[in-house]
Amino acid sequence: YRMSRGWHRECRVFVRRDGGTVSCLEQHSGEIGVSRRLLVRGLRDAEVTFYPETSRSGKVTGLVDGVYPYIQGRFVHFEATDDDSGKRLRAKGVTGSLLISW
Repeated sequence: YRMSRGWHRECRVFVRRDGGTVSCLEQHSGEIGVSRRLLVRGLRDAEVTFYPETSRSGKVTGLVDGVYPYIQGRFVHFEATDDDSGKRLRAKGVTGSLLISW
């Protein structure tokens, strides 16, 4: 169990699932219109909650087991709600690796 430097800055992704190891790594955006990407690995029928940055209002996409250049594949549907922490996006039943881009 080791935390990266990002642990002290922010926590944007929350995962609910039964057992196992889950990891979250920042990836290179590498695309015009995409400012950041997070890769969440080790998901098995998981509920993933993501809090996007409020200063950036771009489109958020979630791609399951994506392959570069990340333009096609199985995209997840995020349910958007608002709570005390801001905008919240939730996807249920996710298995594999989830690449969240915004």
